[in-house]
Amino acid sequence: MPIRFPLSIRRSAVAVVVGCCLHGAPALADDACDGFRAEFASTRTQYAGDAQTLQAGSDVESAPTVMPGRPYALALSPLSGVTLAAAPGKPMLPDGAAGGMVRFEVPEAGGYHVAIGSNHWIDIVDSGTLIASRDFQGVFGCSAPHKVVVYELPAGRELVLQFSGSPTDATRLLIKAATP
Repeated sequence: MPIRFPLSIRRSAVAVVVGCCLHGAPALADDACDGFRAEFASTRTQYAGDAQTLQAGSDVESAPTVMPGRPYALALSPLSGVTLAAAPGKPMLPDGAAGGMVRFEVPEAGGYHVAIGSNHWIDIVDSGTLIASRDFQGVFGCSAPHKVVVYELPAGRELVLQFSGSPTDATRLLIKAATP
């Protein structure tokens, strides 16, 4: 036979459980970004620096040039008005999606982290061809950054980083060498 507790005890137990959950919620939110692997620690630190604000380009010609190692706050445009440098590697573009692109060069060939604060799909384009990512990690509930994608990039070539697939009209960006 099940044990029946008086209503007042049941209400008190519910209040305690809810109170514990609510009290713990801010700590969980603060700790969300701790889910990143240790290899991304220096990227996260650099990402948090003062960001230069830029409008992402709506085509390659209007795309601003960004410098690796420097954080940026990018304003994006409705994707319907953006001509991407290449078809996205993941062509699931929701209605109302925002996008844009920036140009950059890296000084040395090798692994680079691309950290962004939104859930946009990102591609790096080299002369019309997508460069495949080597690795990535995203952490749900974190926007500092939301994800880091690792690419093997060639030196001394103008590359295009394009954003697509999310209705968010702004994001932060950091491109940096994978080595500390």
